[in-house]
Amino acid sequence: GMFVNTLIASIKIEVLSDKFWLIGPSTFKIYGANSITTVDDNSPFDLYPKYGLLKVKLPAAGTYNVCETSAPYGFDPPSPACKGPITVPYGKPVWAPLFINKPWPVPR
Repeated sequence: GMFVNTLIASIKIEVLSDKFWLIGPSTFKIYGANSITTVDDNSPFDLYPKYGLLKVKLPAAGTYNVCETSAPYGFDPPSPACKGPITVPYGKPVWAPLFINKPWPVPR
């Protein structure tokens, strides 16, 4: 038979430039009622192997706030850098609101 591996709770994050291209790597902190999860784009805790797309396993279903703590080189994080609250149900991945980063006007 076929097996489906569904995470108990997970959230998907998309990081885009102002031209809507996927960009990375970036770092996020995901704040829950009793937990803080830190994930780097393409780290072992990121379940999507592509820059700009992250899928993160969370400890439990619940309400979370997602914050971009480090933007890709050449970009500033969105303002505000935190999105939420986001309700994550049991067994169904949820998309966070888009994180659109603005490029630096002049390379730093």
